[in-house]
Amino acid sequence: MCQHEGWDWFWRPSLPDQELDTRKSTQVIYWEGSVNVTGTYEGNAVTGHGYVELTGYAGKFNQRI
Repeated sequence: MCQHEGWDWFWRPSLPDQELDTRKSTQVIYWEGSVNVTGTYEGNAVTGHGYVELTGYAGKFNQRI
């Protein structure tokens, strides 16, 4: 759920298993992929498709590269 200045969105992955686990190389876990969006903007229903990349949700990265 994302709420910001008139927007009330819900993003749902359109495909399963879009999380990338690169702990064996860059030691980062992140999620990126296709999403379906539903919600409202200023009270009006909206739908759409998008692409999202999320980092930092799986813990702080403290190693030097």
